[in-house]
Amino acid sequence: MSREDGLPPGSALCSGHFRGWISSIRGWQEFYVSLICPEQLVIAAVGSAYVEEMRREVLETDSHNPDLLPTLLRVSADGMEVVLEGAASS
Repeated sequence: MSREDGLPPGSALCSGHFRGWISSIRGWQEFYVSLICPEQLVIAAVGSAYVEEMRREVLETDSHNPDLLPTLLRVSADGMEVVLEGAASS
């Protein structure tokens, strides 16, 4: 995902319209989002085979940013749920 306004893709998660925006584009009511760093946001439908790869990437990526751990979120009409967080580099 990229943004035309020059902000990092990860900042799109802060928008109150994020779920509705993705739902209107993809038709998904629920989906997963992996945030490895502010510049990388990956989105996949619930049930997609790619979700397992997203899970693996979150676990295997060492964060060099103490303010952001690699994270896998499940997004639905109820909000965002943290499914998995990776580790920070030592």
